[in-house]
Parts: sequence; C-alpha cells; structure tokens
Amino acid sequence: MNSLKKAVVAGALLAIGFFGAAPHTVGAATTDAVISTQEMAQIKANQIEYLIGNETMNDDPINQAKMTSIAKAGQTNLPDFDHAGNTIYAGVVLDNSQGTNLTVADLSANLGTTYTKLYSVALAIATPSKYNTMYQNAAAKTALIDALQWLQTKYLQDTTKGYYGNWYQWEIGVPTSLSRMLLLLHDDLDPAFIDTSIKTMDAYLRGDEKPGSPKIGDVNLDARQHTGANLADITLNRICQGLANNDAPRVKKAIADFKTCLAVIDPDNIQHGVTDGFYEDGSFIQHSTVAYTGSYGIVLLGRTGQLTTLLKGTSLQSQTLLNTVNNWIYNSFAPLMYEGYMMEIVKGRGISRTGSGYTDSASIVESLVQLSTAMSGDAQHKLQSYIKYLSSIPQLKVNSSNFGSRGNTMAFNAIMKDPNVSSTNPLTNDQYYAFNLMDKSVLIRPNYGFAISRSSNRVSKYEYMSGENLKSWYQGDGAFYLYQDGIDQTKAFGIDYQATVDPNKLPGVTTVNEKRKTIPELYGGDFYSHEPDFESGSVTQNTYVYFPLGTNDYSGSAQLDQYAAAGMQLGDEQSYADKDKLPADFVVFKNAEANKAWFMFDNEIVVLGSNVHDINGRAMTTTIDNKMFDAGENVTVNSNLDKATAAKKWLTIEDNADSKRNVGYVFYDNNKVNVLQESRTGKYSDVRNKTTGSADKTVTKDYVTLTYQQPGNTTSSYAYSIVPSKNADQLHDYIDQNNVTILKNTADVSAVQENSLGLKGYVFFTAKGQVDDVQSHSRMIMMRKGNDFSIQDPTNKQATVAFTLKGRYAVAQGDAQAIVQGNATTVTVNTAAKHGVSQHLTLTPLAAPKAADKTKLQALVNQSKALKAADYTAASFAALTTALKASETVLADPAATQGTVNQTANQLQKAINGLQKPAAAKTGTASNASQAKTTGKTTNHGKKVSQHKTKKGLPNTGSVINHALIAGGAVLLVLGGFALFNGGKPTN
Repeated sequence: MNSLKKAVVAGALLAIGFFGAAPHTVGAATTDAVISTQEMAQIKANQIEYLIGNETMNDDPINQAKMTSIAKAGQTNLPDFDHAGNTIYAGVVLDNSQGTNLTVADLSANLGTTYTKLYSVALAIATPSKYNTMYQNAAAKTALIDALQWLQTKYLQDTTKGYYGNWYQWEIGVPTSLSRMLLLLHDDLDPAFIDTSIKTMDAYLRGDEKPGSPKIGDVNLDARQHTGANLADITLNRICQGLANNDAPRVKKAIADFKTCLAVIDPDNIQHGVTDGFYEDGSFIQHSTVAYTGSYGIVLLGRTGQLTTLLKGTSLQSQTLLNTVNNWIYNSFAPLMYEGYMMEIVKGRGISRTGSGYTDSASIVESLVQLSTAMSGDAQHKLQSYIKYLSSIPQLKVNSSNFGSRGNTMAFNAIMKDPNVSSTNPLTNDQYYAFNLMDKSVLIRPNYGFAISRSSNRVSKYEYMSGENLKSWYQGDGAFYLYQDGIDQTKAFGIDYQATVDPNKLPGVTTVNEKRKTIPELYGGDFYSHEPDFESGSVTQNTYVYFPLGTNDYSGSAQLDQYAAAGMQLGDEQSYADKDKLPADFVVFKNAEANKAWFMFDNEIVVLGSNVHDINGRAMTTTIDNKMFDAGENVTVNSNLDKATAAKKWLTIEDNADSKRNVGYVFYDNNKVNVLQESRTGKYSDVRNKTTGSADKTVTKDYVTLTYQQPGNTTSSYAYSIVPSKNADQLHDYIDQNNVTILKNTADVSAVQENSLGLKGYVFFTAKGQVDDVQSHSRMIMMRKGNDFSIQDPTNKQATVAFTLKGRYAVAQGDAQAIVQGNATTVTVNTAAKHGVSQHLTLTPLAAPKAADKTKLQALVNQSKALKAADYTAASFAALTTALKASETVLADPAATQGTVNQTANQLQKAINGLQKPAAAKTGTASNASQAKTTGKTTNHGKKVSQHKTKKGLPNTGSVINHALIAGGAVLLVLGGFALFNGGKPTN
C-alpha cells in the first residue's frame, strides 16, 4: 500500500505548476484549440483555492471556527480498520459477507458515505491554517492513502461487480469525493493510482448503458441521468480529474458539457430528449417532469457559481454565462423565497426533509456571494444588496462559517461591512409569478405570499423516492400555501407540518374519503419490485411510482399586471390510466373529479370549485384550509356559520399571540362548512423513513381544519374567499365593501369580478362557457379589465383560442385577429409555441355603422301584412310568409347594414310579385279550348275572332295555355331562386 505514497513536499498542494502525469481522456469530443498551459494552471489554482482557501484567508479570525471544524472532522474520520473486514467506519457496512443483510441501495449509500468521510480527512490534511492541527499530518496522510487503495482494490476496481444500488453513488457521489482527493493529494499519490482511479470512474459513467457500450466513459447528453444539476456535478468532477491528470481535452469538454445546462429549455425544440433545466417563464424542472427549483435548482445554481470561480481570469469566462445566471436569480429563485423561506411547492421529495425552507435559502446565499465575485458594476451591486437583504432576515440565520468555501466566507463578510451596499429586496411585494411550465403559481402581496401547486400530463403530481415524501399523493392537486408577513414560516409549514398534517386534507385539495397506503406499506420496500421492468430508478418505476404525471391536460394561469386567474382539472395518476397493462399486484388509485379555479387580487384569493363528483360514487372532502399552530397556542375561531341570516357567511381563525397569522374566510354558497380543532402527533420518519436516530422526532401540533363534505353520487360546487390578516371586525368591514361578485360557477366556466378593481377573471373549462358578454369557443383562462385582456392556453397544445364578445371591436395590440359580425366580434388569439405564457391584447371599439334606411322595407312589410292568404295559392303565400318573417327580423335589428336591408326588401318584393290567384273552375266545352285569347287579332288560321276583356296577367277561362312555356318558366323561377340564395344580386 505504501508504494502509492510519494515523498511529501511541503506546501506542494498549493503549487499550480505540476503536469507530469500522462493525459488520459475517454470520449473527449475534440482536442483542437486545447486549453493553454497557462489557463489550465489558472483553472487549477482557482479550483484548489475554492476547495481549501489559502493561508492568508484561512488564518483570518473570521475563518477560525471553520478551520477548527475541518480539523475536528478530519481527526474524527481518520481510518483505522481491519483490512480483512467489510468496513472502514463502524456501522458503515460495505458488503454482506459478514452476516449483514443490507439492500444493494444501502450498500451503495454506505460506499458513498465512506468516501465522504475520507474526503474530510483529505480536506483537513490539505487546508493550510494555524488553526488547523491536522494540516500536512503525515500519519493521517498515510492512513488515508492506505484506505483509498483498499477501497479501490476491493470495491471499485472490478467494474463488473460494481454499479449496484443507486446509480447516483457510482456516477456522482463517490466521484465527487474521490476526484477532489486526487487533486488535493496529487503529489502524494502514485500516477498509476490516479490514472487507474480516473479510468475506473469513467467505467461507471454509464447512464442507462450496459457494460460494453461505446457510450460509457464520458458524459452522454442523451442519458436521462446526465442532465441539469446531475450533469453539473458530473462535469465538475471531470474537471477535477482533468486537473489532477493534466488532461486539458477532458477539462475543455467537461466545461462545454456543463454549459449545456445553461440553455433555456424550449418545449418545442427539445435537445437530446432533455426537459431538465430552466424555462423561459422561470420554471425549473428536474427528473424530467418535477418542479424542483428548491432542491436540484439550488444545486445547479451552486455548481454554476463554482464554474464561474474556476473560470475566473481565463478566456473561458463569459458575460453570457453571467447574464444567464443573473436571470435565474431574479426570475426563478427570488420569487420563491418568501422573506427568505423557500416555498414548499418546488422541493420535490425534499419537502419532507428535516431542514427548513430557511436552510434551503441559506445555501443559496453562499451561491449568490460566489456569483457576485464574478460580476462587476451595477449587476454586482444589485446582487450584493440582495445578499445583504436576505442576511437581515432573522429567521434565515446566515452563518458564513458554514459556507463550503473560505473565499466565500471572506467575500460575504466584506459585503456585510461595506457601507456602500444597501439592504434591498430587488422584487416588489405586489406581483404575480406565472410558473406555468412547472404548473405553479406565486402571488406576492405586502402582507402575504400565496403559492399553488398544480399538475398535469406535463408536470408530475408529486415526487416520492427512496423512502422520502411517503404521503405525497395530493401535493400537486391544487394544494396551496399561505405565507404571512413577518412570521417564522416554520410555525406554519416545514417538516413539522408534513409530519403532522392529515395528507388527505391539504389546503385546497379535493379527495375521496378512502385511505391510501404508502409504497413501503403496499410493497414492503422503498419501491415496487417486479423484474425485469420495475427496477429501482428504471423508467417504469419513475413513471408509475416515483413521480407520476397526471392524466389531465388542463392546468394554467392568465396574468394581467399583478393579478391572475388560475385553473386546473383534477386528473388521475398515470398508473390508473395504464392499469390494464400493469402487473396485477400493482395498486392503482382513482382520484375525484373536479374543476378548480383561483382568482388572485389584492386583499383576497377567491377559490372556486365545480363539477365535483366521483365516478365510483364515493363521498369526498374538499379542504378549505388547514392551519397548523404550536400545541396549546391561543387560537380563536369566530364565525356566523350557525346563525340564521341572509348575510354572507364568514369565519376567522385568529392567533391571539400573533395577529399577523389571522385569516378570514367569506363563503358565497350554501354548503355546510365543517370546523375541526384538534391536536395531531406525528414523527418525521412517518413521512421519510430515512430519518433515524437523533434526527427523528415526535412532534405534536394543533390544527384548525375547514372542510366541505361532498357526496360522490351527485355533482357539487363551492365558492369562498381567503382574506389574509383579518380578525372578525376587520372582516366585517371587508364584507361591507362588497368587493367580490361570483359571475358564474358551472362545469363550463368559473368566473369572478373584483368590483373595486374593475377586474374580471374567467376559467373556461370547456369551449361552451358563456358569461355576460363573453362566449368562449376554446378551453382557456382569461383576465380582463375593460378592453384589456390576458389570455392563456392551459393545455399548452392549442394553436389558437377564440371567444366572441358582444360589440364591435378591432385588435389594437396583441397577436390576435378580430372578425366583426353584426354586433358581435370573434377574437382568435394565437397561442402556438407560446409555452403557456399569457398573451396580452387590447381591443378598441369600432364606430357604430350608419343606420340603414328601412323605409322601403317597412312599406313592403306593411303591404304584405294587408294581403290575405285566402286570395292566393298556398305555395305562393307560403313564400311570402317566409320572406315577411325575414324582413321583420331585419327591421328589428339595429345593426343591420344597408346592404342587408336592400337585399331583404328585394326578396320580399319578389315574393309579392310571385303571388298567384287560385285557378277558376272549368265551364266551356272541349271545343272552346281551341279558341285563341286575343283582342283584335287573328288566329293561326288568319280568321278574325271577337274581343274579350280579361284581367291583366290572368288567363281567361277556357283559354289555351302553353304548357311548355309554363314549365320553362318554372325552371327559370327555381334557377333564379337558387341564384338568389347563393349570392345572386336581386333586381330592383
């Protein structure tokens, strides 16, 4: 083992000029324009300083606590083990050869833990500081290198036996620790060990490829694991490896691969099948379909900060990189950090972790500090002002001694001491954020924040994985969270909430009254095992167990300025839709059916539900709200629910210890509101079975739960407002203002008017919705103020959406077309490739057309009405009656054009002209029929006949009628009518 150890050169770890080992690159894309020796040296110096700082900064009293902590961790984790055993650290078993019976997932996790502990030893050895008693400890170095060789030989080197359990440990976990150690211990390691270690890590870089595939050994941009935050981790490890082995092509390609994470995801132009990353509306997706800004997004932000540090001082640093991450900060992260608390709606399975939303944000602060050091000018000042604002939030508790980098600790404290940097929140407290591409909504107001978690066939209903977030079933079914100003948000949410809340009664959700079981309860393990398709981490496991999509396509929101309407239709998990093709023992669940809509204004959020039913007839519960308080907290519920009154029903939940937590509710329907005050007890391990030992806790909390109970065999609806920060008296004053009018709440449309703002919101669930002067022709969401509209396609698949508006309008602004017909305008809005972004348009009224002259038509109508049916043939009078009715309709239409009036008059005149008298009875002999009808004329025989007076236009009794002529006339009449009804011009 000791043959690996080279002579120790004092301070060698701080040197940046070693490049003695032969390069080894697997799968590098190109070797042209290789990074220069000078820039490789700069990148290496930057990386080492990021990991261990330097003597000057480490000896600063600011870093004393950190240095002491590093030394303590290194000393604690010194390897001292039985080489014939199966562990380096007690309890961290690496195989089952000595009587244990751990799963392969447990064994792979233990391998990752072992390398993490060893890295803490390497960090202590390499970090120069007078406060670090472990610095360059020769005995520790020998023990560490011995342990690394033992692990390499016994658990890593045979790559046909490795790669069991969780892929993460083999492709990211172990390489993160090992790659850094290769760099920090470079001068003490045999080059052959470095080379072998890198080749071994390459062999485990597989994605879904099987051994022998030529795609193994480098980043595979087509692999579902090599995306987003995971790709950032993998590429940073490969940069470390390239620096340790003087492999410039590896470093260059790793940087290029990392930068693919910076591209904005275009849903219409997916590259390499990758949907993980940031979207144009600020959304962030990881695991293909999970809203994940608050976990994997944080990781990617931090890794990007590291990349800017590595590239500092080189030509590889770019303004594009800095501009991209700057956009992430203000459009993706800041809106989700309510007063420094990362919201629950974007944390995936991390929602059940014991760290709070403040813990999440504290890690973001370090990333922001690191990014600010790469910026300059106004961008740097704005970011540093935001850092100072976040650090001023008492609950956030930013402790720079916990930062991973000593350089970041120094930079943070410099920002805090700089009098030229103000404490400024860059966002206003009066805004709506439409994260429609991850089915989330965030409303920010001066005294509260409100967040909605929706889902669809594009975004997962929840994420459960690896024993975390066990009871997550309804987190994407419209669950909402009310964050109130100036309070500790962990008093309302966080791990205590997840452990104690009834998971079937999350605020805003509608569920059938049926008990569900967790995955371990159903299948006896952390996943559904059914070989060969259902392996841990397989595509099928992801699709049906870990993060299932919904079956509903309707989920979105339309934003008009700082106001919005949002809507969704409940869907089932994908497994229910595919139940017939799944194994017989796979348990599927049928969800309730409901339309849900939210209208977000200033003082209130109006919540509507419609078409609530269950196709299986099960009773249902809709949770109005479910508020958590500390056990024994003095909370009062006031209401008029039990009083017989014609006034609006209302209720307040009032925290007598902290009035900022007060909430009022106004009810607009006759549904019975059920109020339950109870104490609930739970354990952290109830919602994440990975929490054990001292990390597990039993907590008891008090709840006020408001619900509607709904029968499943009939269709029902509901309508109420949430009015934050109101006690009973304040809510009475609010109700007296009569701000809200429910315009309609049916299966077709939910619509609300905010009277004081002059705003209307419409959620059209079908193409048949009609409210006041608006008729929908598409499924869409609309906000409206006067003639200003915001339109959104909640399905993200319609090329256009359309509606008809009473009145005559033209499109003054917006990507839309308007067609006027009479006194109605049909507006068609282009929504193709808009990716769920609200489309704003302004309509302008058209001048009323000049009133048509109806004098002639009126006279003809009067003439027609004076005629009697008995005087004419039934057919000719029927034609007159039809023309008369059409004429009366046009007379009554004030918007009828002159052309329409004229055409109608011509048709009526023709009908009058076409009236025929009934024929008289026959009286002559057969010979009379040969007499000609003439006056002073000769017959065909040239003989004079007597004159007879006849009525004009009518044949004399007994006159000869040319039947051929009549038949021809009939044909002409029919053809003339055909021409008339097909656009032919009538004669005057």
